[in-house]
Amino acid sequence: MYPPFVRLLTALDRFRRDSRGTITTEAVIVLPMLLFVLIMTVVFSDMFRARATSQKAAYTIADTLSRQTDPVAGAYIDGLNELYAYLSRARQQTALRVTSVAWDPAEEEYMVIWSHPAGDGPPLTQAELISHHKQRLPTMPAGETIILVEANMNYTPMLTGYFPPLDLNTAIVTRPRFTPQLRFDTGEEIIFLPGGSGTCDDGDELCGGGV
Repeated sequence: MYPPFVRLLTALDRFRRDSRGTITTEAVIVLPMLLFVLIMTVVFSDMFRARATSQKAAYTIADTLSRQTDPVAGAYIDGLNELYAYLSRARQQTALRVTSVAWDPAEEEYMVIWSHPAGDGPPLTQAELISHHKQRLPTMPAGETIILVEANMNYTPMLTGYFPPLDLNTAIVTRPRFTPQLRFDTGEEIIFLPGGSGTCDDGDELCGGGV
């Protein structure tokens, strides 16, 4: 009769060579990991899709504003916010803020000509323009104007218990294509930069010659 330790070694060797139930054991170990990776792939893919769609929608809104030749009103920008929500496929609230910006040669600083928010939030202030957007603004000659479009979409990930809600913010800087500046109609007056750009060709109407 074999000693106990020999029988133990024999039993361990037999257990090592026994492959019954191996697939089931591996499946129990690996399947939860595969499911977790699959779920995370879907969640992160949806996040990137939402961000990309939001940015494309914001660029569309900015391009639309850059082509305007008539003064825009608050109701028009509010409508663009609804268009932005539709294009971005937003499931929650969106916000849009349009600001006309010029370069002030006397102060050697950017200045807000007018700003209108659609949705929640106040108009863009001069201090906020300098502190938050100065780095993304281009070099501008005196009298030149640009349009700053800020779009915001609230996004709730699929797994709300694991990921907090996100604010997808996009800021687009563009230049008016067909006019020296984008004017704003308050209903009582038209706000624009007096003096405007030196490229006016309409009898100075857009450059401070009148409203």
